[in-house]
Amino acid sequence: MTTFLAGQELTAGALNAAIGYRKVKTIDESVGNDTLQNDDHLFIPVPANFTGQGQLRMLYSISAGTAADMKFRLTFPSSDFAWGQLRIPTSVSSGAGTTVDYGGETLTAVTNSATIGVGAGTGILCAIAEFTLFVGGSGGTLQLQWAQNTNTVGVNTVMRKGSSLWIAQV
Repeated sequence: MTTFLAGQELTAGALNAAIGYRKVKTIDESVGNDTLQNDDHLFIPVPANFTGQGQLRMLYSISAGTAADMKFRLTFPSSDFAWGQLRIPTSVSSGAGTTVDYGGETLTAVTNSATIGVGAGTGILCAIAEFTLFVGGSGGTLQLQWAQNTNTVGVNTVMRKGSSLWIAQV
């Protein structure tokens, strides 16, 4: 936690680290295949020697059926990374990857190369991932990547506006 002292000059970096870095998706983005791609909005630069806790909130939908599902991962600078909790919608297909569903409460530990499936249902769904990031001596970018879990011709998986990524120093 950052403590500011009376009379101390504030820098943008110190203030951002203290209150957190936030990104919100401003338009819908659609993908029609199972190749992970960088989200156009949900990425945050993180400084070296940074320890933060964050949350990824994904609002998503499938244009038809549920076979396509959705998968995602977060990429980040060389560091240690730990999921605290992944909450996925209940009553949806299980997705794939490394999830174990406990009534919508999914606990997962991954590296930045692991992909997690969140399943799909009807309407707009919300999956929430909480995590801790320990960045080493080199900063970089915390980046959401996502795609269909199963390539389904003629179907689009859509990451909806209002999805967000947030991380704050601890």
